[in-house]
Amino acid sequence: MVEYDFDVNVWEKNSIIIFAIQGESDSRLIRFHLKQNVQVQNARGEMELQPKPVDISEYTSLPRIGIIKSDGTKSFNDGEIVDATNGVISFLLAYQATTAINDNACQVFLAKPSGATLKVDGITITVMPSNFEGAIQSTDDFSALIKALNKADTAAATAQQAAADAQQADAKANDAVVAANQAKAISDESAQDAKDAAAQARQAAQDALNSHSMISPVTHYSEPIEKIINDLFATMSALGGGAPTAAEYAALGLTAEQYAAKGLNAAQYAMAGKTMLGG
Repeated sequence: MVEYDFDVNVWEKNSIIIFAIQGESDSRLIRFHLKQNVQVQNARGEMELQPKPVDISEYTSLPRIGIIKSDGTKSFNDGEIVDATNGVISFLLAYQATTAINDNACQVFLAKPSGATLKVDGITITVMPSNFEGAIQSTDDFSALIKALNKADTAAATAQQAAADAQQADAKANDAVVAANQAKAISDESAQDAKDAAAQARQAAQDALNSHSMISPVTHYSEPIEKIINDLFATMSALGGGAPTAAEYAALGLTAEQYAAKGLNAAQYAMAGKTMLGG
């Protein structure tokens, strides 16, 4: 492969001539070094213009070379960015760039994502005749433009799919919010049910305690009924009073229901009463 390097000024009309031979294809690599003149101070303290590389880092798309051939047909081909900071780009001369003999006018294009375009002019490809095969045909070559359109179509399809995915994700997110709210409502209801059950259990426990307890005439505290009776017998025995009288027993306020709560049957209740009355 034959390689060429050319300095190209982006602010001036260049006079660059590239020689090629008719019918060549991808055998000549052209590197353009994009430059601009800047004022600098030389060793003598004088201001002078010196070429400085152009930073093309913001021109992210592939560089493109457009050729208007001597026969009126056109060719567009993509190149490569070799060194963005130093403004170096390269192109391979494609087959359709060498099909028309004589001088073929060229321009180099660089583009930013915003659509801003930089063009470099003053480049000529001079093609020397060599049609030995007799089958060289010069035609328009818009392959670079077709590639760009294909990329645009692909990007559009990707964007549409991304939008659809975003809508689906948004719908799922909304469903998740609804489900979370429903779960919270169920959780709140369950928590209230648990609180109600706990309150009922506490009340049942208190009711059970009350049904088995009363104020003791001996200690004057709430005591289990069985303990009150035992304490009363013990107190009466200590005082020598013997079995309690009917009035004393009635003062206890014991009921059949309270005996039943302790698991006593009717016979046991009657016997216990007789025993306490001395019968």
